[in-house]
Amino acid sequence: MGTISFDDFQKLDIRIGTVVKAEVPEWSHWVIKLTVNFGPSFAKATDGKSTRICFSGIMKFFKPESLLTYSLNAIRYCIILPYEREEKERERTA
Repeated sequence: MGTISFDDFQKLDIRIGTVVKAEVPEWSHWVIKLTVNFGPSFAKATDGKSTRICFSGIMKFFKPESLLTYSLNAIRYCIILPYEREEKERERTA
């Protein structure tokens, strides 16, 4: 795995959120679907929603019900990736 410089690390938008819902999707036996509330400042920085859905392969270590109210770190770049992909799709089809 590569490393990044401290300057690049400072550019990351790392958020801490609280797990408000955790469940196992019917198609999986190792992934947990988490609904995470990142708070009002996150809502202002994105599309007005303070919650996001994240998937994590941690079923081996945690039960979904034990994750409720856990705090979790997330890098905003990973969360907004689908929006960037949609924009690229529009550019390609235009």
